[in-house]
Amino acid sequence: MKFQILSIAILTALLAGCGSSSSSTPTDEGTTNQPSNDGTDNSGTDNSGTDNATTDDPSTGNTGLLSIQGNVQLFGVLDVDDDFVSETSDVSGGFIRLDTAVNADRLREELEEDINQQCEVTITSFLGNDDDTDLDIGFPFQTVSAGETISLSSAAGTYGELQRTTQFGFTGYSSTVDLVHPAPSPLIIDIPGDVFPAFSNVSVVAPQPISGFNIDPFGGFNAETEFRWDASTTEDSIIYLNFSEFNVGALEFISVECEATDDGSFSLPAETVAEINDNLGVGWTASGISISREVVIVQQQGDAVLVINRTTD
Repeated sequence: MKFQILSIAILTALLAGCGSSSSSTPTDEGTTNQPSNDGTDNSGTDNSGTDNATTDDPSTGNTGLLSIQGNVQLFGVLDVDDDFVSETSDVSGGFIRLDTAVNADRLREELEEDINQQCEVTITSFLGNDDDTDLDIGFPFQTVSAGETISLSSAAGTYGELQRTTQFGFTGYSSTVDLVHPAPSPLIIDIPGDVFPAFSNVSVVAPQPISGFNIDPFGGFNAETEFRWDASTTEDSIIYLNFSEFNVGALEFISVECEATDDGSFSLPAETVAEINDNLGVGWTASGISISREVVIVQQQGDAVLVINRTTD
């Protein structure tokens, strides 16, 4: 699930989405209204996109994040999403520089803590008493540039481009035109580099489309439901199950996001059911659910880490 890739990655992706409607041209780093960190500059970062680059096996799924080594100061996330229900594809992302480099052991601690969570329950109150969603990454940072345009291509030629945009002082990358669905597989990503270094010829293979799901997307299910689908036969991917319900009495919106091993079946953990029971009451029935499959690719170059999430809904 997205929160498993650290709150850093979530926040970066959210900031990238904020920039999708902007046509303004950012400054060199695109960090207006953000804390400056001129002292760090680009020291220790190789912008060639070749030296010290390591690629995790895409088949390792999210566990590839645990192979991050050394100190990390630059962090980039790109999301590739193929939605076969709406027949749309989207590619977007963003890049940050931490004010102070963080040791990989610290990142692994965060990752291992999240990996041990199968489900995350978030409650939003219309009375203003929201649960803490922990979007504060805990590390001061600024969004940075990775070049003006990120190129997307395949063996057939150019697929699209992600344009650098800025809004509210935050820099992100998104396409300014609708992308053809589905995105090619493999999709080749070329990042030209700037403050965040260049990464070239990054190949991203699409997850296998979801099939055999036993729950109607708009049908009902409850705490006892066993979710079943056709397990992937091509890679060690991850399944995500998401659903939301509204508690009218408490004026609260409850959202549940679960990660499942892609082996064909999943049931809600007891602790998750208990959390839902506390909000909706015992005997609840949910009215809809979404399922997606994701693979994660990690590349590291010196103190810069690039994470690419490719999702099939």
